[in-house]
Amino acid sequence: MTKLHNKYSLLLLILLSGCSFLILKTKAPVKKDFANEIFAKGIYQNKIIGLSLNFGEHWRAIIQAEKFPADYAEFAEKIQDQGGELLMIAEEMPEGVNSAQIIAEPTNIALQEYFQLIKDLNKGDYVNSKHSTVLINQTSMIKWQYTTNSPEDEYVYLDYILKQGKYNLRISFWAYREMQSALEKQADQILKTLKLSATE
Repeated sequence: MTKLHNKYSLLLLILLSGCSFLILKTKAPVKKDFANEIFAKGIYQNKIIGLSLNFGEHWRAIIQAEKFPADYAEFAEKIQDQGGELLMIAEEMPEGVNSAQIIAEPTNIALQEYFQLIKDLNKGDYVNSKHSTVLINQTSMIKWQYTTNSPEDEYVYLDYILKQGKYNLRISFWAYREMQSALEKQADQILKTLKLSATE
């Protein structure tokens, strides 16, 4: 079992218990053509969403659902069944200190309303929560940091929640709690490379 698989397996338990993600009924999944989505030299690009993000060449990612670890693939299928999409999972190399994922939903909900729905659906599952509205590369988004109330969960989570066209996006990072400051610094740097364009 790889380090990637271990770390995502833990997050899977949290997510499937209802914490830190939102699934709303929508008409169609986000992914239409894998050719419109690439991860190369540390840069994730999705032409359907109109999204580009540079993680850096020391990150590795999985963007094909059929290549997700088995248990994480189950989580991805649950999202897709509701019309959303787990676009990618990634981790920093070589030590895998920080990890990330991107979830997209074509729900077309205003940013603040979407964030409030996430909080309401997961009420009681997160602690040490703080958030702020930030402007990064002329894009308004909510930066949300939290931990969970599970005694087995050793991670701190940092979500950047934004709206791109009809899509509500959650760009999420996590690391061990003692790495909180380093995680936030790196996540902020990655988000500063964000480029949004017209969706297909």
